[in-house]
Amino acid sequence: MKIAFLGDSRFIGVSAAEAAVRAGHQVTVLHSGKYPPPEIDADYRVAALGDPVALRAVLSALDADVVIDSFAMTRLGAERACSAAAGVVGRVIVLSSQDVYAQFGHLLGHPVPRIEASVHESAALTVPFPFRGVGAHAGGKDYDKKLVEDVYTAAAGEFDSVRVLRLPAVYGHRDTKRRFAWIVDRFDSGETKVPRQGGTWRWTHGYVCDMAAFIIAAAEDSQAGLAIYNLGDRETPSMSEWVERIAARMQIEMHWQEVAGLPEDLHYLGPMACDFVANSERAWQRYAVEDTPWDARLDDMIAWLRTSRDD
Repeated sequence: MKIAFLGDSRFIGVSAAEAAVRAGHQVTVLHSGKYPPPEIDADYRVAALGDPVALRAVLSALDADVVIDSFAMTRLGAERACSAAAGVVGRVIVLSSQDVYAQFGHLLGHPVPRIEASVHESAALTVPFPFRGVGAHAGGKDYDKKLVEDVYTAAAGEFDSVRVLRLPAVYGHRDTKRRFAWIVDRFDSGETKVPRQGGTWRWTHGYVCDMAAFIIAAAEDSQAGLAIYNLGDRETPSMSEWVERIAARMQIEMHWQEVAGLPEDLHYLGPMACDFVANSERAWQRYAVEDTPWDARLDDMIAWLRTSRDD
């Protein structure tokens, strides 16, 4: 199968491209040229991703079976990519985010109709442009994955199938956000006493290799129509449980300190407006993805955080 990736693959996209190559697919990554291509066995090409006419010509020449869009962060970006792919490519995988949900938006200070113990794909969505006025987002001021989804779902009839994958907080090798560096760096510096205010907050995460496996499984899915899936680890530990697991894997004898105030980098160990646990059972039931053992996930994450540290 021929798979075309759209976007500057630096993290999740690289792992997904690697997974596709291992599965025997022919992989082309169309990127802006902003970042050097990683050393994997795929065809990396600089392309005008913002020019739908030029992009359509490239996709047509590639004769790709599937497009995986990790590029579109705004409505305009999605419109350009969607119009380039429609009628040229049969199947589309849209990489979205769980920040589309109202319960996630509540963590940013936005309203939520109700707090749910487990957020399903049909849950209420958050306000338009949820990061505006809250903090800068790498996708820019017009970032809104809900609008990206809207474009593709409206155009679903122009494709054989559309799969929208709502990604969680992804961790592991190549993670540019260095998730959990706030505790791994502390442990490596010799600190063993960890302050917290409860530390019971829960937030769905996903190990990058498992999320990549889901992306490729969705690309291989020939069932027609539109489907939306939450992705994520099967289990959602509390932040305290994350710290304890990391400490055990690093062989650190740590101790908790209950405090009245936390340093900013440890705010995940304090009180939050609500938990955010996304239910990903539909994806686990649909696709035969084998979740990576916890020790292997933690070893990979810790090794990456150490090598990516700005010493």
